[in-house]
Amino acid sequence: MNMIKKLFTPINIFRLLAATNVIVISFYSIIMRDTMSELTKDRLNSLTQLLLILFFLMGGVEGFKVEDKTKRYLSYFNFCVAIVMIIINIFIFLKL
Repeated sequence: MNMIKKLFTPINIFRLLAATNVIVISFYSIIMRDTMSELTKDRLNSLTQLLLILFFLMGGVEGFKVEDKTKRYLSYFNFCVAIVMIIINIFIFLKL
């Protein structure tokens, strides 16, 4: 019972939903690529990137409170990757 409580915490459910949304949007853009305009493709790719940024940010912020050094370094890495992806996404939005 304790393991189930650990699995179904709000942050883990939110991670699962974010990962599911990334997969669904990616499959939708792959399947419908012939009928979509280029602007729609760019927007779907940007949305996928934003969801991945959210996923990395959640992992980074959640790991800040962990006592283990390795997990904390991994959370710093996730946070840095999210920051770089945000900067890249800003440039993409300015281009659109």
